Amino acid sequence: MKISAHLRRFRASIPAVAALSLFILPAATTRGASIGWNYDGVGDDTLASTDVAGASGFAQDNWNNHAGAGQGPGAVPLNDLVDDTGATTTLDVTGWSLVTNNSWQHNQSANPNEKLMNSFNDTQPSLTFAQIPYALYDVVVYYGNNEGPSTSTLNVGAQSRTITTGNTAQSSYGLNGFLQGTDLNTATPTNYSVFNGLSTSTLTVSLVGVNNNGLSAIQIVEIPEPGSMALLGAGLFAIGLRRRKR
Repeated sequence: MKISAHLRRFRASIPAVAALSLFILPAATTRGASIGWNYDGVGDDTLASTDVAGASGFAQDNWNNHAGAGQGPGAVPLNDLVDDTGATTTLDVTGWSLVTNNSWQHNQSANPNEKLMNSFNDTQPSLTFAQIPYALYDVVVYYGNNEGPSTSTLNVGAQSRTITTGNTAQSSYGLNGFLQGTDLNTATPTNYSVFNGLSTSTLTVSLVGVNNNGLSAIQIVEIPEPGSMALLGAGLFAIGLRRRKR
């Protein structure tokens, strides 16, 4: 009889433990708010606040459009960018430079993702962001080219990666979708790359290389603190226990 009682208690605890793991285990991969910067270039690539664009797992609306001055950099500073909810943040674009003023496009603008990826600003662009509101964050960089393949070094803060771009047929979003560049496919034409676990309040993103490799868009994506996610899970676990007792 005692063994049966223990089994009943064990079985009754399984749903509660499963619920707790459901809310706590994904904390390391859960993403928070996102701030998106969109180069509004020669292709007239303005995104409406309701346009959802971005690679899988990073798609958002409320992109901040930043128009270039002809084929040159746009005016800076661009202050108080909004996040994906439309809320104003402290993030500013404080620097934007090019070695040579240039801008190209793929002539693809049928949907928000094509607009996001259409124009790219080169040569050797550098963007600086200040007053980043997140203690820990990932950065997604979207880039393009209309000739190639061509290799460049993509620098995001202290991290860097070799990336290869192709021509429009090889790596544009409209013909190929999103193609992620990683440390394992540096010689393959791609059009975006993800950098994880940055924490500085000021960040410079630059693309160093030859030909028409340029930047199209950048996202700064919050990584929520694990402690806050654990507290949320614990709170939901406690609620579940109270409901079971009733």
